[in-house]
Amino acid sequence: MNTGFIALNIFFIVGLTFIFLPGFLQKLKRKKFPVRDLVLKPSVSYGMYYIYLFTVVCIVVVCNTGTFDPTRNPDEVIRYAEKEGLYDHQYWAYDQKLKKYKYDYRSVYFFHLAHKHSEEGRRFREHWPEFNEINVPAGWEYEDMTESKVTMERELGYFGGAVVQQIYYNNPEEVVQQLDHLFIKNKPFVHCLYGLVAKDIRIKKEHLKKEMALGNGCKKEAASFFGSLCYHEQDYEGFEEIYNDPDLLKYVPPAIRQDYAFQNHHFLDFIAFEFERIFAGTTAFVFFCALVVLFIWLFFLQSIDMFERENRKYVLLTFGMSVLALAICSLLYEVILHLPGVQLNGEALNDFLYCMFCIGGIEEIVKILPFLIILRFTKAVNEPIDYLFYAGISALTFSVLEDVMYFNREAITTIYSRAIFTSVSHIADTSFIAYAMVIARYRAKKHTVLYFIAGFLFACLAHGTYDFFLMNETFKNWFVPFLILMLQVWWFVHIINNCLNNSPHFNSSVRLNTRNLGIIISGGLFTLIVMVYVHSAWNVSGQYATWNFFYAMIYYGYLLFFFTVCINRIDVFQHEWNRFSLRNFVDPRVFFAGINHRYSALPGRGIRLAPYGRHTHKLLPALPLSTTITRRLKIGDYTGWFVCELKFPLVLQGKFYHSIYIRTKDKMEPIENGQRHVVGVYGLRSQETTGDQLNAKDLVLLDWAFLHLSGDE
Repeated sequence: MNTGFIALNIFFIVGLTFIFLPGFLQKLKRKKFPVRDLVLKPSVSYGMYYIYLFTVVCIVVVCNTGTFDPTRNPDEVIRYAEKEGLYDHQYWAYDQKLKKYKYDYRSVYFFHLAHKHSEEGRRFREHWPEFNEINVPAGWEYEDMTESKVTMERELGYFGGAVVQQIYYNNPEEVVQQLDHLFIKNKPFVHCLYGLVAKDIRIKKEHLKKEMALGNGCKKEAASFFGSLCYHEQDYEGFEEIYNDPDLLKYVPPAIRQDYAFQNHHFLDFIAFEFERIFAGTTAFVFFCALVVLFIWLFFLQSIDMFERENRKYVLLTFGMSVLALAICSLLYEVILHLPGVQLNGEALNDFLYCMFCIGGIEEIVKILPFLIILRFTKAVNEPIDYLFYAGISALTFSVLEDVMYFNREAITTIYSRAIFTSVSHIADTSFIAYAMVIARYRAKKHTVLYFIAGFLFACLAHGTYDFFLMNETFKNWFVPFLILMLQVWWFVHIINNCLNNSPHFNSSVRLNTRNLGIIISGGLFTLIVMVYVHSAWNVSGQYATWNFFYAMIYYGYLLFFFTVCINRIDVFQHEWNRFSLRNFVDPRVFFAGINHRYSALPGRGIRLAPYGRHTHKLLPALPLSTTITRRLKIGDYTGWFVCELKFPLVLQGKFYHSIYIRTKDKMEPIENGQRHVVGVYGLRSQETTGDQLNAKDLVLLDWAFLHLSGDE
């Protein structure tokens, strides 16, 4: 077994141990919970430890999977390798088929096609040496076989020579000469090959029709070639023949079927083809992964709607309308496709405007439409967070349906980017439009249409910029979309916070456990990555899976941490409209260390004040002092003040203080379990001052002290 492969898996285990276990070991050291609770009392707070154990088990299983299994069914390898782009695997599989069925002409063609791609790419031989160890021949000596006295071998020699001339040398005349020598021309793929190299369109079609009529194993390729040919030649009469034959039409590329249906006003067929395109080839694992993505982000949306839960019938209605809206999206894209000059052409400004207005504009219209219907015709939307909730449901449904399509068409590792990048990006973009409407209704209380347009343009700009740096060949890179996604997530959480702050159903006793929510979202996405890792090992090889897992950890690992950072920054404070802070976004303490204050969780917590060394003077006789944080206040522009009502008045220099006001010495410093924090202890300057609308001048600093939280959360 490859030593580097084993070393990389050991590296995974060591790295994950350093990431997951320090907090657990600290709790054990402080004896905050018995070890048996992990088994007997499972809870979300222990979730990261369960994920760690699950991942370690999976790594051990993959280590034992090892290299590619040469005893596997070649047809299964071909089906998986075609989607993954694993040309060496396809090459091996077709070679195995040829060894078993020597005179399978179709396999001869695809064997050499896969061989050419494999030689051009050299993508996998560099990392997976097991393919170098398999003795795969370069091919038969077809020229020598044409001299054989055995008819079947001679026939195979001529066909193989034709294939070589077509694939490697692109010599149509020589291909035809070789094929003309065949005595039996009804073997699979012979007429397909004739059709591929024929210059006359009429002759091409005749050969493809013959192949389809034979029905000897190459009907799929012949129907696909024939449908594409008729479409590009605008031979609608010829295409009508195949369009009216469901047995042949299913092999025509979906985009061609849809375009024909659109141009001939078969709109119901167009919609049917769209959903067929989405779900064609869906496996149980692909469907499962799409459901996992759906439930992870649905759980997030339901969790942030914390004050008043939504009626399920409106949630299901939004789901249903979002599914139908996807068909509208496809129709709009088809309209754009037929507009002259409106397309991607590689020129930067053109591509940017296309990404912003055509891609971003169409998709944002489609995603916001179900929410607008819910808003207009129901009473379900009755607080700011509902705007984000229903808009998020619509965007999530759109994204997950896209996910299924991409999971089916592309490599299985596409699940990583779709689950972690695309889903939250779609939700965030649509939420920008919804938030603009929140501002119009609950803050500005005017110009709803203008705010909607502004939010829509902002969403299109964010969406289009993200896509531009993924699609334009000149500016294509991974860093800008990565940065845009982080800004989207940061801004999305910021607007969630403002919507919760200004809910008419605000209830201070209802709290959002952001720590557990962060564990579920980031932990769930990480678990999905691990499941794809195991699936890839099972279907390809342990080494292939391990390298992809390694790249996923490099590319997506920080984002999972960043999601947790952002979620933990949700800090609900009634009636507050926080401003977006780019300074906090780039603050290394936040960006890399994930520091957050979580002050909204502190009211009701017991605290103990202790002397702060020689800095404590006036309060020294009264310390240590145990009390409870009763509520949180905003004084000036700072929301990090806390009020503690005292059971017995505090007497200092002849004054009685029935309550004290505290805040950390450093602004927004987190107050955490097991730590001591320097706080300023304040009292009212005048006992006649009442109410929560205080100014800094109404308070007087009594002293400095250490603050400890009592007990666990």
